[in-house]
Amino acid sequence: MKKKLIAFVFCLLAVSAISRAQFSVVSPHSVAEARIEVGKQLVYSVFFKGKSIVSNSTIKFEFRQAAPLAEDFAVLKTSTREINETWNPVLKRQASILNNCNELTIQLQEKKFPRRTFNLVFRAYDDGVAFRTEFTGPDNKHEYVITEELVTFNFTADHDCWAANHGSYRSSQENEYFKRKISEITDQMVIGLPMTVKVADDCYAAITEAEIDDYAGMYLKAGHSASGFSVRSSLSPLPKQPDNGDKVKFKFPHKTPWRVIMLGNSPGKLVESEIVMNLN
Repeated sequence: MKKKLIAFVFCLLAVSAISRAQFSVVSPHSVAEARIEVGKQLVYSVFFKGKSIVSNSTIKFEFRQAAPLAEDFAVLKTSTREINETWNPVLKRQASILNNCNELTIQLQEKKFPRRTFNLVFRAYDDGVAFRTEFTGPDNKHEYVITEELVTFNFTADHDCWAANHGSYRSSQENEYFKRKISEITDQMVIGLPMTVKVADDCYAAITEAEIDDYAGMYLKAGHSASGFSVRSSLSPLPKQPDNGDKVKFKFPHKTPWRVIMLGNSPGKLVESEIVMNLN
């Protein structure tokens, strides 16, 4: 009986390993890393110099008149590439900018109807991690309406952060960035970007976005994680239309903006970072 029980446990572990696919992409000098797990849900974690920044954070989408894009995916294919180029900006803080990162693309498909296909693209820079979703199918005939993009940023402790509560999706965005704890952010707040977090004396992170093209702007609200140290994305409503919950209208193919976690040893390093320029 004991041998049968041990064999049963090993079978369960084998099935679990098959149903979960794990991936990693590391920055060129092994400073930042993103780990992605495709299983029941899409889960990612971010590390900086070995320190956990966000962990077990999820990526989900809700649609009007369509099922959520949230769970049960099959990995179709993966690909990687290194980007290493120098380009000259028009507005010159410096004469040239180095764009150097490693990129991982995971092609996914829903296991159940309507079997939509999409790509998760992660980039690891030495000064941050960025990711986006590329909707690729099933066709370009039907219009889809996103009612919410639910990306969570689950921090490992109740860090100090600097967050501006604009109170509305339509504001001048000229409010003060008050120092507060992550746990003090509520669903009633509309937190603007960037939100800067002090992870440790020698580790700072800032949540922002890049390359916004035909998509809603991202704000932040309380993330409701088990730890309570979490924020989640909240998209602004479509302008000049009834506030019925619609955020983005599109046909395949379409891309979200980059969701960016800037990383540095000090706030000054975040100011010096060119990750948003490179992603734009």
